[in-house]
Amino acid sequence: MEQDLRLECAKLRAVIDNLSVGIGITDADGTTLSLNEEGLRIHGFTSEAEMFDVLDEYVSEFELRYPDGRLMPLEEWPASRALRGEYVRDYEIILSRPGVLEPRFISYSVVPIYDDRNCLTLLVYNMVDLTEQKRSEDRLRKSQAELQQQIQERTRELGKLTRELDLLKNQTFNQLLKVIESACLGQTYLSPGVDDPQRSAFSDDSKQKRLSPRETEVLKLLAAGHSTQQIAGILCISIKTVESHRSNIMRKLKMQNLADLTRYAVRVGLVEP
Repeated sequence: MEQDLRLECAKLRAVIDNLSVGIGITDADGTTLSLNEEGLRIHGFTSEAEMFDVLDEYVSEFELRYPDGRLMPLEEWPASRALRGEYVRDYEIILSRPGVLEPRFISYSVVPIYDDRNCLTLLVYNMVDLTEQKRSEDRLRKSQAELQQQIQERTRELGKLTRELDLLKNQTFNQLLKVIESACLGQTYLSPGVDDPQRSAFSDDSKQKRLSPRETEVLKLLAAGHSTQQIAGILCISIKTVESHRSNIMRKLKMQNLADLTRYAVRVGLVEP
């Protein structure tokens, strides 16, 4: 009978040791009697023998904190509350052993065991290691915060881009109207982005294209200092024809006198300065 009982106890111990949660047993005075394999691991012990070696210094060896990091006073420890007869279930703490055990998030539940006289005889502790779960939740919160920040930044960038596109669309539409208006008037439209030297060069080139080859020859000779009579002789045309060409040149180039014509011819490279 006694042998059978020991065999059953060994089987029960094997089952308890293979549980994925920590199981601990204390007497009615709070003295730890046993911890299963997971319970030992949670507390950083390699064996029950090591646990019993530091059992008397448990309070000084270990540090318990609330989930928010505040130090937990001894009277609020799961064992203290259970010994006072308080209900302890899913009581989350941060357990550490300074210099030995890194902080771990542990959830405690305590089941009291009473004898037939309704006297407390044992306390059974259920301990669940939530460390990896808490770390994953923390990483998830950080990722969500970073994602939210990125979304806000992209939203601001998109809003800015949308406003710029709206402005560009309005500017483009207004420019298109000006292009059409210029075309109807037979004028050349230059974008506001064209700088003054480019605008001047384009304007000069456009003006020069309005002149016929003969008018260009006359302009070149006038700018070189030749008189009307000399030009007529050089080109073998009448003086009246030279004067007609000169009048047309001034009208097309919108210039008033020979000095203006000369400066224009120098600017477009018809004659040397």
